[in-house]
Amino acid sequence: LRAIDIDGDNGIQALELMAACIGFHTFRQYLAGQCLSLYNDNQSALWALLKGTSKNVSVNAIIAQAWNDFNYNNC
Repeated sequence: LRAIDIDGDNGIQALELMAACIGFHTFRQYLAGQCLSLYNDNQSALWALLKGTSKNVSVNAIIAQAWNDFNYNNC
């Protein structure tokens, strides 16, 4: 968590995105081959995840890990 900048306007975006992705990362080996729906009420976090990029460096780090996990599970 120390590497993630949670101050400023994008702090809540990073935290909400991280919360959604931690569950997937933690259980990714059990989710292989499964259909997964991810619900997130933060539209900027959702669109950043779908696009695969954000203007925020911390959010980009979270997105990169999420996409690595998606790739691991062939999502």
